[in-house]
Amino acid sequence: TGIKHSYQEMLSDYNLQNKNYITGVYSIDSTYTDIYNYIQNVSAGYLNLSKTYKKISFQAGVRGENTIIHTLSKSNNSGFNRQYFNIFPLMSIDYKKSDNHNFSISYNKRVTRPDYNLFNPFIKFNSLLSTFKGNPNLIPEYSHDANFTYSYKTWMNHSFTFSRTTNNLLLYNAINDSSKLNVTSVVNLKWADFYNYSL
Repeated sequence: TGIKHSYQEMLSDYNLQNKNYITGVYSIDSTYTDIYNYIQNVSAGYLNLSKTYKKISFQAGVRGENTIIHTLSKSNNSGFNRQYFNIFPLMSIDYKKSDNHNFSISYNKRVTRPDYNLFNPFIKFNSLLSTFKGNPNLIPEYSHDANFTYSYKTWMNHSFTFSRTTNNLLLYNAINDSSKLNVTSVVNLKWADFYNYSL
């Protein structure tokens, strides 16, 4: 059992000034100037239990997390405050049939939070015609992962995994037909399924 707390604060200060080549005076370009502040607090508590009985091993656990996020864009005085609490269970069962054959099955729930860069709506140039713009309306991505593994003599492993992800974070590109400017951003999909087999 245990507890954990993490605190993260990010501050970006973008200041773009255009030079008037006649007067030599610089003036601020408000379109590409912004001060953006991001603060994230995550408090968590967890409990794990494990037990071995003959050839079978059990593990079960749960983690509770409370997340608080504050953002503020000073150029347009926009931002948000969010608070949400989540429960993340996990379980696994291992069966050692013999020294040559071992089976395991597991399930867990995970979260992927959008980070500072994905939230920040400021346009950042990667090149003359390529930019990235964050999305302040993103919500966390949650995945439910189930796995079955068969091991032969501990060196040959067959693993089957299924994952259902909700609010799936997806990068996408949009191109302006007139300017040919490519803008990369990120959105939430309603859900996505992933299947995997590995040997």
